[in-house]
Amino acid sequence: MLFSIGTSYAFEKTYTKIYTQSGELSAEGWVLGSLKTGYWKFYHKNGAVAQKGAYKNNKREGYWFFFRDNEVSIKEGHYKEGAAVGWWIYYNEILGQTEKCQYKNDKKQGYCFYYRNKKLFRAEKYESGEKVDEWTNLASFISDNPKPIF
Repeated sequence: MLFSIGTSYAFEKTYTKIYTQSGELSAEGWVLGSLKTGYWKFYHKNGAVAQKGAYKNNKREGYWFFFRDNEVSIKEGHYKEGAAVGWWIYYNEILGQTEKCQYKNDKKQGYCFYYRNKKLFRAEKYESGEKVDEWTNLASFISDNPKPIF
């Protein structure tokens, strides 16, 4: 597909593969001009997917997934214009989901919920990346926050 900007520049959207010096695939995805765009995948040295998601104008955009080199999830969440936004979920290789936090402009903003053995054991509230409150008792959290979003 060919795109034109003005009258003297043309950018072609091309699928690109990036290799390490030793020849292993390290990343692949779409480029428009010199900017990453569309879906991309990045790889660990062993060939397992390290992360995957979309770019828009060379910035992460939309939902992204991150993995350990054994393909077990590390975290997943949303980006807008390259910054973490909305809910992010974090995983422990053995315990599964361990944390769920809200972000705005790459900073914790809102609630974070912490899990142990699949049960909520702590909640925190953040404003502009700073912790402003914490609860270790679910009843007191609900009493203080009658309409939280889990």
